[in-house]
Order: sequence, then structure tokens, then C-alpha cells
Amino acid sequence: MVALSTSLLINAQVTDCSWYTSENTGLCSDEIIGVLPSEDYGLLVASNTMAHFFDGEYWTLIPQLRFDDLANITGINFSIDQENNIWFITSDGLVRMDESGDYTFWDEEDSGVTNDNLTSAIIKNSNEIYLGTFNSDVGVLKFDGEDSWIEYNFESYGYGNQIMTLGINNDSTEIWFGLYYYGFGFIDEDEQITFINFTDIGMTNLNNMVYCIESDSEGNMWIGTAQGLIKYNSGSSTIFNMQNSDLPNNRVKAVTFKNNEVWVGTYEGMAVYNGLDWTVYNTANSNLPNNNINSIKHDTNDVVWIACQGGLVKASNSEWIVYDENNTGLIGIDIYDIEKTDDGSVWLAVNDGLNIFDGENWAHLNSENSALPNYFIQQIEFDDNSNLWIGTYNGLFKYDFNTFINYTADNSGLSSDKITTLLYDNNVFWIGTEGGGLCKFDGAEWQVFNTSNSALIEDNICALTVDNNGRIWIGFHNGGLSSYDGSVWETYTSNNSDLPAGRITSLTYDDGLLYVGIANGGMITFNGNDWSIYGEDEGLYDQYVYSLDNDGKGVFVGSDRELQYFIDGEFNNVDLADCCEGFYHDEFLSYYFDDDGTIWIGSYDGGLFHFKYNYSSSVNEYDVLNNSVKTYPNPFLISTTIEYELRKAANVSIKIYDPLGIEIETVQQHQSQGIHQLNWDASRLASGIYYYKINTDNQIVSGKMFLMK
Repeated sequence: MVALSTSLLINAQVTDCSWYTSENTGLCSDEIIGVLPSEDYGLLVASNTMAHFFDGEYWTLIPQLRFDDLANITGINFSIDQENNIWFITSDGLVRMDESGDYTFWDEEDSGVTNDNLTSAIIKNSNEIYLGTFNSDVGVLKFDGEDSWIEYNFESYGYGNQIMTLGINNDSTEIWFGLYYYGFGFIDEDEQITFINFTDIGMTNLNNMVYCIESDSEGNMWIGTAQGLIKYNSGSSTIFNMQNSDLPNNRVKAVTFKNNEVWVGTYEGMAVYNGLDWTVYNTANSNLPNNNINSIKHDTNDVVWIACQGGLVKASNSEWIVYDENNTGLIGIDIYDIEKTDDGSVWLAVNDGLNIFDGENWAHLNSENSALPNYFIQQIEFDDNSNLWIGTYNGLFKYDFNTFINYTADNSGLSSDKITTLLYDNNVFWIGTEGGGLCKFDGAEWQVFNTSNSALIEDNICALTVDNNGRIWIGFHNGGLSSYDGSVWETYTSNNSDLPAGRITSLTYDDGLLYVGIANGGMITFNGNDWSIYGEDEGLYDQYVYSLDNDGKGVFVGSDRELQYFIDGEFNNVDLADCCEGFYHDEFLSYYFDDDGTIWIGSYDGGLFHFKYNYSSSVNEYDVLNNSVKTYPNPFLISTTIEYELRKAANVSIKIYDPLGIEIETVQQHQSQGIHQLNWDASRLASGIYYYKINTDNQIVSGKMFLMK
């Protein structure tokens, strides 16, 4: 038995920094007081004089929003509701801007705003907007977005109505508020108010104030104050300050979370805390232009945006990928579908149009240089006449390499402009939509199937495939399957079959079996009579299956951050790190199989992969390691055991990776045939998902371990 040491500590690394100022961008001022990442609008940036949109290349001034006197003491406040309205807190009251650019203003003269001096806003949903006020007759206002206002007055509780900031817990059941003095608290779903005094958690000096409140994924509330950082959960609290940690300053103005790290902005620089150690960044050791941090936001691209007195900083971890916007002509690295023409060109549906790669050169089609709309391309298919059909959220497009024809709900028999999936079979297109059911189009006539005229379970279609008998299989957003052979419908749900509940993410058919991918439900096979369920106990890497496709021999399975090949009843890990240095994990969305045996795979944000996969089902010199690796207990609190079997003696390398994919432990030994166990002690590490990789020469097996403290 080999015990792993945990002497290697996790250290945060900030690389690939970009510094934006008024001198090198369209910023109107270098005093950046607020940032908010948005997938639809880009990055919203507020300086002390203006507000801007930044799409990564161009800066656009937001009209009518000039902030001569800022309301929020710690920074201007942005929020985006479910309808894509942007809400601004200004010194003149509340402002809402809709997607068309129209503004609505509320102030104390013509609405329920009791004081124009608003400090913060939290949107619980599209009709629950909470506003913090300062020196008002009330502390917190609740607004339905139209004309209903509810007031929460804290004076009657012995606390002032001087609200510094608002926050919301991770399950959106509590609205948290931070006070100028005394402490903080929350309003629950029953509108009951709870106050937590600073003295209740061991802070003796009441001359304190709350700058920010954020919730992590585990339900902890992180509260930045003038006297340090508080971690609070159900009455239990931990206080971090300059005396007991490496926090660079006690004034904590901003907090965000990246994976298992807490990023903290102070008056004297930024600190990153991984649960064990602190790493401090300031003007002396990083690209920070100023140590006074106003705001920190982590976006969906794993980028941290830092707003400070000297400008805006973009910080991300360095990453190596095969094809991306930096080393190729690829524009947009979220690849949703792949097709290939007879001349060998690869066509990619990406988050910003279409990319075409002929093996040497790249071309790009989007709304600026073609008739394509500025929407994500959901799926692409070639028909038998080499026309390209493109499914978007702005209808269906047909492209004959000369002109585009756009089919919409207004000019055709298409039932919805939101195309989710396409299937081309026997000169007929089957079109899955969001809200419009299933459409059938033969190039001339349209036919619509929905819940009103067919046995469809719902009108939100997620996946389509066809079996060997020509029967169309349909997967739904809220779970369940329907099939149609041209005359007879059949329906399968968790109520009338062994099909598990959950959103159907993908479908494929191979060798008499229907393969079904389910969000958090694993992979399912159906032979027409019996259902078989494959989860983590059967070798599936993760229960969340994003994609399935078959090459005529086996099925490629893209689960959460791992690619596997399912054949002969077993899952085999396809480790792209062997051929792509620096690659660790990603979400695989689309596949194309070449006649020469090579495979094209598009991923969510890792770009495009092109490789050849050789699989042998016989036990030979390469099959040293039995793929059935066990980890127990899993999840675990302190330590876990990794158990594996060698079919013969071999050199074994076992590597452990942290949640960021950074290698933290390695054990290498020559081991004899038989069962081996490795006890891994993680007592000094923070909670999170860790990964093991067992390598025996040409064979690799990997898996996940859940550390919970």
C-alpha cells in the first residue's frame, strides 16, 4: 500500500493579464467602480463619469447614463433580470434599460422610491427587485417592476436605515443586507427579518461597515467589512483580518469566487484564498495598476474582471488548446455542430456564426458579412444536393454557397423561429424547436406536430435521431421520449417505462440500440423492450451527459468534462491530453466522423479537436489495467482509497489533480500483477472535486473524487 503525501499546496496563478485604461481604450475615466459580465451585452463597465459596454474589442458608451454624483459608496450597481433588462442604481434614482435601448426612470418624485440615494440592487426574479437606500425613511424597498412597492423599515428594530449593500444566498431564498453600522442581516421568504450584530460574531468594535455580501456554492455568506472578511453560515462565523491571515488590508470591498477560490479586493491590493493559503497581488508583483480594488467579477469564461482606481484588469489562467481564435482563424470557440463537405472543408456552427476550414485557411460567416443573424448557430446539416441548412434562434436558413434563404414562422410553415435541433433523413428535414414542437419539411410542404395534434409530450424539443426502421425519435426538455413511424406514435416517460426522469440532451442509434443522454441521469440504452441504465457505477465518468454519437462501431459519450468511447458494454476514456499538451477537461458537444477514420470533435470552450482513435476490444499487451477502478469512500471527508487491478506487472503512474486541473501529487512504481490500493490523504486540502489518473504505459484510466469538509 502506498500513501500519498499532500505536501504540495495549491497556489493561485494569475496570468494572461490585460490592462485597460482611458489612454488605450474607449474608457472615459480610469476610476472604474463597477463591472458586470453579461453573455448578451458583453462586459458592463461603470467609471466615475460614464457607463460602457465592452465586447472584448470595442467600447460603446451607454447613452443617457452620466454619473455626476455616484450613489453607491462602493461602486455603481448593475443587475440583469430574466428578460435581459439592465437595472442601474444612480444618484438620481432607479433606471431600467430594455433590449431595445429604451429607458425607464423611477425617483422619489414619481414612484415608491423614498430616497434617490440608492446604494444597491438585487434581482431575485423579473418581478422582485430589492433596493438598498441610505439615510431614507426605510432600509430596503421591494419593487415588482411595475407599480407595487413594499418597504422594510429597520428603525423600529433599533438599527438605522443606512444600507451599504445587498446580497442573495445561493438558493435565492434570502435577501441579505449590510449596514453602515451594527452588522448585517437577511429577509427570508416569509418576509421575516433577522439581524446579526457584529458583537454576536466576536467583533467588539461597532464602528464598522459592510462593503459587500456574496454567497458561494456551498451556502456560505462572505461579508466584506471595514474590519476584515467574514465567512458566515447558520450562526457559525470565521473572521479573516490582517492579524490572523495574509489579507493585505482589513477594508474588504469586493468578493467573487472562481472554482474553489475566494478572490478578495481590498484598499491595498487583491488576495486569493484557496481554503489553506493566501496569495496576494498588488502593483509590486502583478499588472494591477492600482491597489484600491472597487469590484471583482468572475464571468462564465473563467475570467476574473478587476475594477480598480487605475483602470480595468482582465485576469485568466493560461490555457493551451488545439484550434482557437489565437492560433487559427477560428472565431468563436463554443462549437455546437460540425459538418464536412465533399471537398474536405469542415464547417463549424459556433457562438458567432459559421467557421469554414479547408485544411489551411479559415473563413467566417456572420451577420456582418452575410444574411446570417447575429444568433448562436444551433445545428447545421447538408442535404443530398449539398445545400447547407442552418438552425438558429432566428429561424431556419438554407445556403447554396451563393445565397441564403431564411425560413421563419412569419414566411413559412415553421412553427417557431427558435431551432434547437435538425435531422435530415430520406430527403426530409425534421426540425425540433423551442415552444413550437416538431416540423417536417420536404423542401416544398410543411407539416407541424405539437401537443395539440399529436402524441408529443411537450413542444420543447432537445434531440432527434432515426433508427434502422425509419422511426423518428424525439427527446424533450422536461424529460421523456416520443417516436413516430409516419402513422403510429409511441411515448415513453418515467411514469410508463424505466426511462429515468430528466432533460434529454442527446440521442443516437447504433446496431439495434437507441442511446439516450440525460442531464444528470447518465446514459440509457433501449432495444425496443428493455432499458439499461449506465451511471458512474458502470464506468460513466459523470452523470451529466452532454452528447452522444456513433461511428458505426461504438458510441462516443461526452459527459461533464470527459470524453469516453462505449463499446462491448464498457466505457473507455479517450484522453486527449496525450495528444494535446495542456488540455485537461472540457464539455464535448458535437462530432463528425471522416471516412479515413479520423474524428472531429467540437467542445464548449476548448475549441476543435481532430484525431484518430484506435480501439481494440481484445485483451493484449496494452490492456494491463482493468478499467474497473474503485474509489471508496466517495465522497469522503479526510482520505479515500483508490483500488485497481493489474492483469500483469507494469510500471504504474498515479497522478492527482486539483479542481483547476493542476497536478498536485504523483506516485510512480513498478507493481506486480493483482489488486493494488492507494490511500490518498487530503486532510490539508479544501473541499472540491479532485481527479485521479492511472497510467500504465499505453493505457489510462481516470476518475473523480469528491472531498467534502
